[in-house]
Amino acid sequence: MVREEISRDYLLKMKIAAPIRLVPDMGFVLEPALDHRILEILSNENVEIKHPLVGIALRDNLYKHLDVISEVIDYLTLKMNASIVFIPHISSSDAFYFYDPRFIAGKILKKIKVKRQISLIEGEYTAEELRGLIGKCDLFIGAYMHANISALSMYIPTIAISYSHKTDGIMNVAGLGEFVLHINDLDAMRLIKKIEKAYRSLDRNREVLEQKVPILQKAAMRAGEFVKNATKSAV
Repeated sequence: MVREEISRDYLLKMKIAAPIRLVPDMGFVLEPALDHRILEILSNENVEIKHPLVGIALRDNLYKHLDVISEVIDYLTLKMNASIVFIPHISSSDAFYFYDPRFIAGKILKKIKVKRQISLIEGEYTAEELRGLIGKCDLFIGAYMHANISALSMYIPTIAISYSHKTDGIMNVAGLGEFVLHINDLDAMRLIKKIEKAYRSLDRNREVLEQKVPILQKAAMRAGEFVKNATKSAV
């Protein structure tokens, strides 16, 4: 089972004899934590939900782009009157300190002009809790593939900062391929244009996700059937 067509093509070129099946990422079927738990986390983290709320998931490869991200956040707060919440999608124990998204968010916070509309999630939370937090956003900007999958799964229009072909594949199958920005092309104006386009069509993009995501979730659950059938035939 492979997640993207490019992986399937690699296996076909290798002349793998086994049947090859395209299966959506299993991250699509993860259930978010219950809403009362999400509200408890937001209260503990002193995050007040104000709309429009833009969630951002940073990663280490954006460390050299702090000025770009800061400029974009100033645009969001000053021009769109948006509130921002940084949602770390990695445990601090799994990262070197200077690569921790919490550290990167802190650096950005020192650069931006309007700090009162910015919130940082600083605690350690489960994947289900992170998904629920992301689901409170109106728009999501993510540099982590599985953070983006969480947003898409919660029907949150998403702009993906891509570092790999896998991001393109996932955004394409979710129907939002036009909202991918490759990290090598990252600058403030390009990202702002993506944001403007996504924000103008929030309702339409949500409708696209509401149509696409249940199909992806159903297809992802078929992975268990494939394993079961393969195991039966091997016995």
